[in-house]
Amino acid sequence: MKPDETRAHIVFDNDGTMIDSISNFFTITEEILPRHMGRVVTPEEAKKAYVPDWIQFFKNLGVENPSEEFIQGIIDDLNEANKDFLPPMIPGTKEFIKEIQGLNMATYVWTGRDRASGIQVLDGLGLSELFVAMEFRDTSSPKPNPAGLEVMLPNIPKEKILLIGDSIVDIKGAQAFGIKCLIVDWFGGDNHKELIDAGAAAVVTTHEEAKSFILENF
Repeated sequence: MKPDETRAHIVFDNDGTMIDSISNFFTITEEILPRHMGRVVTPEEAKKAYVPDWIQFFKNLGVENPSEEFIQGIIDDLNEANKDFLPPMIPGTKEFIKEIQGLNMATYVWTGRDRASGIQVLDGLGLSELFVAMEFRDTSSPKPNPAGLEVMLPNIPKEKILLIGDSIVDIKGAQAFGIKCLIVDWFGGDNHKELIDAGAAAVVTTHEEAKSFILENF
């Protein structure tokens, strides 16, 4: 599809949006978090504290001012622990993406994973072939820096671009790039108001709701 013929450009986050990386997260954090926090963190405590925002997650666990280095160290350990783990796809994801493409919309990936890990997961789930372009935290700059969006979508009118994500980091990245961000919540979170207050265009809980939002706005 040529850019001027494309109805919209839909950018997907990966973890929490297309794949369920949460199910394994709470198991491996029991081993990883004590290395960085100096105390035991049970899966139950991690589940209670969890929100799809690293800074707030660690604040909920009692870390007053989690630094970027602190968070990145834990992310690196999580990626290493997950290197041979293929997380399950959110049910209906592939069908939803194909349906969006059938509406003359182009699809992309912008993920906080590094390229090696991201490609392994997306290839393993048969998703890579569905995207025009993909950007990772080590091929441009980590979120919320919008460099990855700038690389994939140069000269595209901002009103024709939508980011679909699951966290405040996605919202901040979309705001920095000047586009709307639709938040998906597949896991029954209780922070919808916080996400709207942070700037989400809407929060949806099903692919059907996401499709309705897209059709109403693009």
